[in-house]
Amino acid sequence: MKSLSLASDGRPVIEVTRFRVRNGVLTIGGSAVVYEGNVMLSLTHGTKMVARHSCQASTGGPERGEWVAEIALPKNADTVVVHQEVMEETPAEFTAAEEVRISLNAENV
Repeated sequence: MKSLSLASDGRPVIEVTRFRVRNGVLTIGGSAVVYEGNVMLSLTHGTKMVARHSCQASTGGPERGEWVAEIALPKNADTVVVHQEVMEETPAEFTAAEEVRISLNAENV
């Protein structure tokens, strides 16, 4: 799973290579080229955010860093969105291309 936007190394800005849900806990990880290494994870139900978590990549942009997070899933979460921290001046079309959306439906969980 990966974002649409490419980083300076030619790979997606955010890559998710690890995804597992067990006993209500999401383990997710991968690599990213994000500002100061801050990887954000938003858990949503429909269009409403129900929880937010952040983790630190091993290095910040412009280098690629590895990241991993373990999150207790709220029962009503249906999607996890992996993204970088959004700056106020960042146009919406750029942020959408740099995020990874993963459904928490039965086939992924």
